Amino acid sequence: SEFWYKPKITRDQAINVLKDKEPGLFVVRDSQSFPGAYGLAVKVAIPPPHVLQGDLTKVDLANEKIRHFLIESTKKGVKLKGCDNEPVFGSLAAFVFQHTITPLSLPLRLVIPNEGTWPRRCFSLTFMYAVNVVSFFLAMKVMFVGESNVEMLSGSTAVQRTVEDLLKYKATPRFTPASFKVTREGVTITDLERKVFFRKHFPMTSILHCGIDPLDQRWDLHLPDYTGKSRTFGMVVRRIGEAGNDCHLFAEVDDDHSVNTVINLVNKYISNPS
Repeated sequence: SEFWYKPKITRDQAINVLKDKEPGLFVVRDSQSFPGAYGLAVKVAIPPPHVLQGDLTKVDLANEKIRHFLIESTKKGVKLKGCDNEPVFGSLAAFVFQHTITPLSLPLRLVIPNEGTWPRRCFSLTFMYAVNVVSFFLAMKVMFVGESNVEMLSGSTAVQRTVEDLLKYKATPRFTPASFKVTREGVTITDLERKVFFRKHFPMTSILHCGIDPLDQRWDLHLPDYTGKSRTFGMVVRRIGEAGNDCHLFAEVDDDHSVNTVINLVNKYISNPS
């Protein structure tokens, strides 16, 4: 387990445990001022510009290297407050994971602390809450568009070929809403309406590529939660027991939930399966 959620600690306690830690380390706590929201405290390398431009004799630079952010709860998940370019994440764990890959609106990428990061005296055991990142998973609703035999193609060219095959009806589009679940062990696709299939599971060892259509050709699916035409992404998998690969194509269905999150997680597990 790796520890970053300390629901009951105070702002001052968060500052004290982070002051001597490396930049990027963080803790998340329950906000005491905004019920249902979370406080994110992050250690940065350099204090904010407005601090450095002031009278440095009157500030504690170590304290100023701890930046504080508010993560607000919404009907669809959690979001960094006051940052329009931040998406809504389905869970706090999803928010943290994405910000370990790219900082987005934060000053730097988050670094997941491990069990040895915090001395035991830092927190009362009553307040400790473990999040098991090793078994971390994400599930997102997507639209299954179709699939295509891409022979020996295995990268973005396989996704591009699948899009072209489906647009030209060389392969038959089979639209159905689906759940796209990613774990370290693999990807499970479940047809939410049981129209095309029941469930497909692909071991992570069989997945060769996952990415957005390189030509960004979009599909007009007339979805209530999506503005304009939907982006598509493909997952290329090695056939089990026979030569060749298949590419499965999916479309984004919700403006607030970017498919980049699941794509990043799949690629993380492909490159680092252990």
